[in-house]
This record gives sequence, structure tokens and C-alpha cells, in this order.
Amino acid sequence: MRSRYPAFRCEVHGGLLVCRGELQPGPVYATYKALIEYRVGRWPKAFVPGDQLKPLEPGGKIPHTYGPDQPCLFYPNRQSWRSDMKLADKIVPWLSLWLAFYEMWRATGEWYGGGITHGDAMEIEPAA
Repeated sequence: MRSRYPAFRCEVHGGLLVCRGELQPGPVYATYKALIEYRVGRWPKAFVPGDQLKPLEPGGKIPHTYGPDQPCLFYPNRQSWRSDMKLADKIVPWLSLWLAFYEMWRATGEWYGGGITHGDAMEIEPAA
């Protein structure tokens, strides 16, 4: 992670890898604080903490999220993520791309990122 994303800092707490850093999807996009958590045997989770992500309308929902600060980067049951993958090679680029689609959605009201429609209560804990 450090070699590809020097702005990210990672620590292990009780078997949980926690990486924090900043992402800017492109030169015209905002910079976001990001948090990635990974425990062996579980799916990685990405967060854009605080109130950085905003719905189009008060009380509205942000597409392709599990909650107000947790983007949906992949569909767990489709084997998009495997434990032999590196967070720096997959999760960080997927989060950056998701943030670009998020900004396009904020500007146009259309989600151009594709994906599968789901509710914010989708279970992502069990690993494949």
C-alpha cells in the first residue's frame, strides 16, 4: 500500500488492518478522506467517513452504498474480490472510481457506475 499510495497509513488492531488516507479521483474532483478495513477471512470495507458524501436531497439516499459513508465497491457473491488480491491493486482504485461516479451523480442526478441495485442493509460479512 505504501509504495502505491504513500498518503495512506496502515495499522493492525487486533487482527483488523485499518488504512487511512486521502483520494482524489482526478484533477477536477474533490479530495476525500478514506478508510479501508480488512480482516482475513472477511470482505474488505471502504468508508468515506463523516459527512463528505451527501445525498441529492435532505434525507435521500446515495446510490450504491451500504450506509451513508460506506460505498459499495463490489458484489461479494460474484467473486469480484478474492483474498489473494491486494487492497492497493483493487480496493483503492475501485474506491477512487466510485468517488468519480459519485461526483458525476451529484452533478447530473444519474448514476453512471453500473452495479446491482440493493438496499443499505445488504450483508457483506461472510467471506467466500
